[in-house]
Amino acid sequence: MTPTPRELRAGAWREYFRSIEQQSDDLSAVVEVVREAALDGNGAHRPLREIRYDTRLRLLELAVGAAVAGELPVRYFICDPRAIRVLEADELTAILVEDARRVRTLIRLYPGWGSLHQGSSLDPT
Repeated sequence: MTPTPRELRAGAWREYFRSIEQQSDDLSAVVEVVREAALDGNGAHRPLREIRYDTRLRLLELAVGAAVAGELPVRYFICDPRAIRVLEADELTAILVEDARRVRTLIRLYPGWGSLHQGSSLDPT
């Protein structure tokens, strides 16, 4: 059976991203801005360190990259998301976020890479 995309209700965003952080599987992330005819990004897989939605600030924050001494993760901030659509399959979770300016960001999560909890610096509350 082919998975189908679904739209998340805004009230479920925080818990959805919290559930991703609590997964025991290691994940890698590819984050790309969707342009008219193409994706803007290099498509590089990086270990997903953190992902969360702050309801007060209306901000989706991701941190990706190796937790190696002297290296900092790359942080992505998506302000004021208006719609979040997800497609979940065993080999991939695709999250399409559209913000207030109608900019769309595609986040692809792959199992088997990195650790969310190693090197985490975001407040989990």
